Amino acid sequence: PDMTNIGGRCLWGLKGSVVDQKDQELVATSLIRILGHRNHDYMWRRGLELLRLYATQPHAESMAELADREEMPEERRKALRSTIESLSP
Repeated sequence: PDMTNIGGRCLWGLKGSVVDQKDQELVATSLIRILGHRNHDYMWRRGLELLRLYATQPHAESMAELADREEMPEERRKALRSTIESLSP
């Protein structure tokens, strides 16, 4: 449990502060893994914002796997798919 929302604060702090492309790719890759283990709405809202900023085409497959999970709420599924579509060339 993250009783003091350290994870959410970290995600909030990453918005707009990761300027290097390699670091952005690392943030997106890590974030996909983290969201796969979290269900808190705040984490998801912040996480989706960061994915819109930092995810690239190579992240699309992992994001699609996350979106295709049976237990994924429809709102999150739509947000992930929308972000994936925005990555298409």
